[in-house]
Amino acid sequence: VVLVDFNLRNPALADVLDIPGEPGVTEVLDGRCTLDAALHALKLKNGNELHVLPAGAPVDKPLGLLKSRQVQALISSLVERYDHTIIDVTAANAHPDPQVLGALVDGALLVIRAGETPRETVAEAKKRLDLGGVRCLGVVLNQRTDPIPGFVYRMT
Repeated sequence: VVLVDFNLRNPALADVLDIPGEPGVTEVLDGRCTLDAALHALKLKNGNELHVLPAGAPVDKPLGLLKSRQVQALISSLVERYDHTIIDVTAANAHPDPQVLGALVDGALLVIRAGETPRETVAEAKKRLDLGGVRCLGVVLNQRTDPIPGFVYRMT
């Protein structure tokens, strides 16, 4: 599994995972670094590895970079190399980045922050993905704090 920080506007994976943020996506795309040199292998508790590609150095025009042929080549390379490629990108209701990248992948998950994201915002984000031709595979409710009732588990 590889996790890629394509959130070039507000990258956070490197900080969250406590790995260097550079080199990363931007250096690989502009040819200053190889993919292998930018990847980080994190050992998981179950013995498996999670490979992480951080965002890299900030760029002036992230949307222009995301629309480049190099992005298509990078995603193709990752898909060939890994069983699962997970891409983190900026909010769908704030920038067109998810629509651009979503057109290059098999599908997208819409991540919603519990208790903070209004339904109207979720509907707008979903609409933008649909208009961009992105196949929405489902929704993830993130940072939920209230317990899930036991009967819900019995129903599934």
